[in-house]
Amino acid sequence: MQQTILALGALMITMLVTVNQQHSIFRVQQLGYVRELENAAIDFGTRQLEQIMNSTAFDEVTVGATEMTFSASDFTRLNQLGHDGGENGNNKATFDDLDDYDGFEEDVTHVMSADTFQFHIAYTVEYLNPNAPNTTPASPTFAKQIMATIESETMVGDKRAQVVMKRIAIVTDSF
Repeated sequence: MQQTILALGALMITMLVTVNQQHSIFRVQQLGYVRELENAAIDFGTRQLEQIMNSTAFDEVTVGATEMTFSASDFTRLNQLGHDGGENGNNKATFDDLDDYDGFEEDVTHVMSADTFQFHIAYTVEYLNPNAPNTTPASPTFAKQIMATIESETMVGDKRAQVVMKRIAIVTDSF
């Protein structure tokens, strides 16, 4: 009788250890997949922000400019950041300057190696104070920051991959 009880106790302990080990293995695999999603989001965000920085002007007044004939007060006002009148707010192909991306959101598919990832991306654009980058300036400046918040559409357990990336554009007199 005692041996039967000891055998049942040993069996229960073995079962608990096995279940905990399987749960631990599952969590490690789950976190690995979330990291893979985060790496894909970083890859996508880097490409997007570099493309935006290389293909759009700093501000509407700098579109097509070949020399610096403007001051910071000529730039888009702080409360008017976003797409301009002649642009379609749902189509980033019509955006010609950086602040057109303020408030723009899109769902995208990103292919990396043999995997396909679905992301939701939201952009915000703001002026920066060059002397105090952590403060919001009261008027336009020669520096803007674009921030992209990228979130995976795929949920792994109770987690989503979310990455926030920033790039700063500074206009200078060296066109």
